[in-house]
Amino acid sequence: MEKYLNYKTMEHFEELESRIIEVVQDTIDNDELTKEEFENRKDEIINDNVWQEIDTYLIYYEDQMEVVKELRLYDWSHFGTCTTIGEVAYYGLEEEIMSRGKVTDINNYKFNYEKQETK
Repeated sequence: MEKYLNYKTMEHFEELESRIIEVVQDTIDNDELTKEEFENRKDEIINDNVWQEIDTYLIYYEDQMEVVKELRLYDWSHFGTCTTIGEVAYYGLEEEIMSRGKVTDINNYKFNYEKQETK
């Protein structure tokens, strides 16, 4: 089922994606990762930051309900055993963010660190 998101929702998701890219970039900078090091840890780094930012985004019940409504998450059986609206919103938002591909595109990150060869 294709989702048709309204402008406000798209704007919120784009802001969330931008925030995730910022915190992933902070991790790259703080750990002084080369492109190759990031590629080796990409899934771990991106997933940790996606999960953290979604948790922050969905603190309030009102935000959870908005995500459920906007993503039309009326059948969440494919998410497993969700028992709360918060879980449904979380998994739906994670699926939406990851499927858009912006946060996983390595071209959205900058690498200024190269391993120095020691003699």
